Amino acid sequence: MKPEALLCPKCHQTLMTPQIVRQHVKIATTAQHHITIHQVDCPKCNEKYGLIFIADRKKYLVVLVGPERLRDEVTAISQQMLGGGKIAQLWQTLNKNHIKAAVLGKRGTCRHSWKFRQLHPLGFIQLVCPKCGGQREEALTAVNLVRFVLRPYSEGDEIIKRQKDIIESAILPRKHEIIAEAAKELDRRLKMNERRRLQLKTLRKFCNTAALVT
Repeated sequence: MKPEALLCPKCHQTLMTPQIVRQHVKIATTAQHHITIHQVDCPKCNEKYGLIFIADRKKYLVVLVGPERLRDEVTAISQQMLGGGKIAQLWQTLNKNHIKAAVLGKRGTCRHSWKFRQLHPLGFIQLVCPKCGGQREEALTAVNLVRFVLRPYSEGDEIIKRQKDIIESAILPRKHEIIAEAAKELDRRLKMNERRRLQLKTLRKFCNTAALVT
């Protein structure tokens, strides 16, 4: 299920199209505490709303409040989320006296296309999905450098300047060393897989033998 249009609770005029809601959900997913705030006026009845977007990988929640209540509601929601609350639980426990409306929705699944974002000084690679805004981290290994950095770079993928500067200054000078180390690691993994296949074949043969003698 993809995000639907957000309607004015008073006159049912469209406040945000599904495309705009989707963009705000993406922004909330990557924001601090997964919460963002906005303000919007209804183009038909001129009612003013404060909007709070809360999102995770599976669900999103849009809370409409009066502008004067926006900061207080954001504080209360942030405290609940930091305390380990879930979006579905938050939707059930919202103070209905203070909000205009609350819209709970499910996010469409995304087949992530992970792109290199930056090198972290603590020793991992930060990746981002340009489709949904999701983030993940991978260990800073030679294999991951080849997979997520050198391969896209050599294949001509569009890379923003800041990322390109990191690649060209910190990674390309060590390119041959990284590729050689990655090749050794991949060869080791292939041999391990071959040994696993042989172990499984031996175990399967034992199952046939055991069935005959018992």
